[in-house]
Amino acid sequence: MEPKLSTEIMTGLKRMGNSTLVSDEVFVKSLQCGMTTITQPDFTSANLSKTKANWPQTRCKMLADAYAACVSKVQACLSNISVHPPHIVDVQWSLNHNTKSSSNKQTTSSFVSVQFETEGLPEGQEDKLVKFECTLAELQDMVSKLKEALRQVEHIAHI
Repeated sequence: MEPKLSTEIMTGLKRMGNSTLVSDEVFVKSLQCGMTTITQPDFTSANLSKTKANWPQTRCKMLADAYAACVSKVQACLSNISVHPPHIVDVQWSLNHNTKSSSNKQTTSSFVSVQFETEGLPEGQEDKLVKFECTLAELQDMVSKLKEALRQVEHIAHI
């Protein structure tokens, strides 16, 4: 999915990508400065004016105001960049019976319907439901495997 950026931003990005306009050294310094700036919890115009950037106070205030306007969106996007997959926040289940009958045979079977509600998906994707059905034996097998995984994780955590 291509990000939706304004024309001005795209022009600036194209200029930053042009090595004849911006040297590799300046490009790396700009990236480091930008990443350092957006990860600071106390970014204000007063703090910016104390730097060696020699910006006028009005420019510092403009940048700080622009930063304050979008900092929560940036932090939300950055929080989704991780190795943590979506996590389960709710489970619903029901036990169902399936009865088949004919003049010769009668069969009854039980199965479990399970629904996991997850959250923590990347921005733009809704939290979703994971649904499946299994027999009682399959459910017991899954539960025993989950318990084994839990024991392994607890063992590793105590090492």
